[in-house]
Amino acid sequence: MQETYGFVIEKLLAHEYDSDAENYECNFNHSFYLRAQMLAPKNGRSYNQLALLAMYQNRRLDAVYYYMRSLAASNPFLTARENLLTIFDECRRKYELNERKRLVLNLRLAAFAALLNLSNRRLFLAEL
Repeated sequence: MQETYGFVIEKLLAHEYDSDAENYECNFNHSFYLRAQMLAPKNGRSYNQLALLAMYQNRRLDAVYYYMRSLAASNPFLTARENLLTIFDECRRKYELNERKRLVLNLRLAAFAALLNLSNRRLFLAEL
């Protein structure tokens, strides 16, 4: 019975501040959702809210952790899956962009090395 009361309190606490999350300090919200999570650790909603706060603070790894906890809870918050996929997709896009930049840089360095090698040969042949 106490668990049921905890669940109700957790839902009330989480819903009360969801719409106004941007109006309050993230630290206050973080401690607030941590308390809600302690009251009902089997509910994934408070973990999802902690993940959203981590995203606002640009802490992607923390957000992944909280989204995973939200999905692994007995009562998962299923929207966390889409948010988690968004983070992974963002990471993949950044990786691919960096790989393209690295490839272009390597090609430029190879072209520069070839030109340098060619000019060194010309200088060497001119000295003969």
